[in-house]
Amino acid sequence: MYLALFFHDSHPLWPNKVSVSNHKGVKQALSSYRYPKSEDKNTYKILAENTFATSNEDFNRLRRKQFGQIFNQSGIRHLENVVLEYGYLNLKAKMDRLSRSGINRINYYSSFQNSTVDTISKLCFGRSFNTTKEGKSRYVEYAVSTIKLSVLENYGYVPGVIPFFFSKLGKDRDELFKFIKESVDNRKVEFESGTVESNQDILHMYLNSVNLDGKKLSEIQVISETIVVFLAGADSTSCTMSVVLHILLLYPEIFNKIVNEVRTQFTEKSKSIEYREAKTKLPYLIACIYESMRIMSVAVGLVFRDSSDFGMEIAGHQIPKSVEVGLSLSLSGHDPSVWDSPEKFTPERFLGPEGESRKKEVLLFSHGVRSCPGKK
Repeated sequence: MYLALFFHDSHPLWPNKVSVSNHKGVKQALSSYRYPKSEDKNTYKILAENTFATSNEDFNRLRRKQFGQIFNQSGIRHLENVVLEYGYLNLKAKMDRLSRSGINRINYYSSFQNSTVDTISKLCFGRSFNTTKEGKSRYVEYAVSTIKLSVLENYGYVPGVIPFFFSKLGKDRDELFKFIKESVDNRKVEFESGTVESNQDILHMYLNSVNLDGKKLSEIQVISETIVVFLAGADSTSCTMSVVLHILLLYPEIFNKIVNEVRTQFTEKSKSIEYREAKTKLPYLIACIYESMRIMSVAVGLVFRDSSDFGMEIAGHQIPKSVEVGLSLSLSGHDPSVWDSPEKFTPERFLGPEGESRKKEVLLFSHGVRSCPGKK
């Protein structure tokens, strides 16, 4: 049977699948390796097994440990510098140019998308797509085609049905793979010549990582790992930024409160605000970001897990073995048993003594053993 578990209600849908939005149930299914990813719903299985696609516990632990190497103190500093240069400064320069030209409107969704694409491509591939400066990049289109094709392949598409459509997607994906291969080759040349610009980006980390057998990652594995980090990070980040701004524009009194907080804490306008400073000195802004991620999560759809050979119990419902469990990360943020008045935008819920613990209940970046390794 197929059940939809919306908090405390269940409804029959179709065989051998269960959808869960109960907050406790979602966390339960994500917290253990006992409930692996459903193989036929694995969108990020591109070219090879990778961090986002694997169901192997040892492989997952190893990759997460390797990924964490770039989040040490010096690594965070480098990441912040890249975000500042390719994200904020490039976008500010573009907005200043538009303003001088008398243009007073901007598409903030596409602007945020370009900024995150430029930043994450620099970190993943050692070179940026430069979409903010150039206004458009064919590589963004290649990336979109790659994720579309991956989804279709994982759901068993038939290429012969619409051959011209799938041919376009395939060519775009090949072009993106070509770009990444060139990036890998360039970095290897830099290694040999001793001219490496940075040893603390994602590409460098994967080129120096090893597999469970102690051997270094193959070229295919490096391409697979870097491309899924790019695809998973770029769109989710830009969409979240757009959601935050959209919601703040709906609540001008809250927006003005944030403006006052920033201007009070940082009086020197020419100085960029660093990550650590923002975390400690802008609690209301941080609370608004968390509340935006809770009330309008960009993690839409269902994340599938298998119920294991033993089955599982969620929200008082016994789910038998060999059943696919579709977890709704977005609806878990509206569970009234966890969130008071979940339909209301209330940033204050993330302030005060209980504020920090409530932040852990926002499941945008998943939870437990399979939480997003880049959520820091």
